[in-house]
Amino acid sequence: MALKIIVWGTGNVGRPAIRAVLSHSELELVGVIVARDKVGRDAGDIAGVGSTGVIATDDWRSVLDAGADAVVYTATADIRPVEAMADLLACLDAGINVVSSAFYTFLHPASSSQEALQPVTDACARSGASLFVSGID
Repeated sequence: MALKIIVWGTGNVGRPAIRAVLSHSELELVGVIVARDKVGRDAGDIAGVGSTGVIATDDWRSVLDAGADAVVYTATADIRPVEAMADLLACLDAGINVVSSAFYTFLHPASSSQEALQPVTDACARSGASLFVSGID
């Protein structure tokens, strides 16, 4: 059974993430969350691989509510930290694991401030979800 994956953000990291999910036999792309001009476009068109039948939306709540095993979160967090943290916590509170390149603060949790880490730790404890942050460089 394939893991259900949502890709949130379709910029320089999100487009390759879509391609990676589509090319992996154990992963199923079930949602793509975008902003503004990409709403209504096919995920494959956005990623340059042809039609997939997965239509991009900005209605993140409905995508999360439909359920998934993981979110690949690639939306910008450095210039919109409050909004990105709210997105992250919504995913974790929904019980969805998150893999991200966006949250530099959590690259090394032991070095993160307790104040920054606590909301994430609490959300993971409540839902059983997890967060993995890695760089792209």
